[in-house]
Amino acid sequence: APIGFPYAASAWSEIRTLAAETMELTAPLAAGKRLHVTTSSEDIVAGAWIDRDSSVVVLVANIAGRVSSSFNISVPDAPWSSTALVQSVFEGFEDIPFNATDGTISDSLRGFETRAYRISSPSRSDAFAGGNLVYNPSYEIRVNPAVPDGNYVTVADDDAATFFSDGRLSVDGLHSLRLHAPSTGNSLALSPYTLPVLEEGRSYTFSIWIRGSIGSEVVRFTFNAEIFPGSVQTDLRATTSWQQHSLHLVPGSMRACPYGCRGWLRYGLTTAGTVWLDAMSLQLSRTAALVI
Repeated sequence: APIGFPYAASAWSEIRTLAAETMELTAPLAAGKRLHVTTSSEDIVAGAWIDRDSSVVVLVANIAGRVSSSFNISVPDAPWSSTALVQSVFEGFEDIPFNATDGTISDSLRGFETRAYRISSPSRSDAFAGGNLVYNPSYEIRVNPAVPDGNYVTVADDDAATFFSDGRLSVDGLHSLRLHAPSTGNSLALSPYTLPVLEEGRSYTFSIWIRGSIGSEVVRFTFNAEIFPGSVQTDLRATTSWQQHSLHLVPGSMRACPYGCRGWLRYGLTTAGTVWLDAMSLQLSRTAALVI
């Protein structure tokens, strides 16, 4: 009988999750300022770093394998306000007990369990301002590590084509969307979630920030011609620095959007390479003309 390649689905799933979590923590651990941390238990070890948005990432581990441990962790020198909140970076827990006066987190961990927290003041990404109609425009919302909410995804023929929320590069917030195509014509295609009904005949401005790994990568944006008559597709070429691209769109009859405008846009790489996208926006225009 032929020898098959051994594959343990659960093991590889955990490896992928671990890789995503490691990537998420790379930026604050590699470039962030280390802060002093105190813990209330000898079984608990912790470290804290300031991230580039002035939030604080705290890593905690229970090194006692026997039982769960409740603990208090204090980061007295962290730069937060009295309105600061604590969230678990990966589990999505809300309302973790936190004393903003002295910077103390209260929680519990099972034996050998680890957890990452982010302490930050409530803020709103610039991409959400000004009536932006795009859901999760800066790819910050992620139920699963590295998988941004807000897009329907069409897979490519090549399994090496990937996308994920990258916490190492961004122009707005802490994350961007990283797209990789191993060869020309083998990119994933993404389509943002449904828009609300648009105002017929009004001018809307679409904008997106793009950065390429080596420059010259091309991202194609195909707009639904039934929703935006005369607007078919636009190829945008990346450079090695962040660049904003903008264009005007005028919706036609809203008969194409009886319950909202689904499938209004489809985008993906047309060339091989890697690009990052951030701060996607669609909102009513305020100026007479914009250029790509």
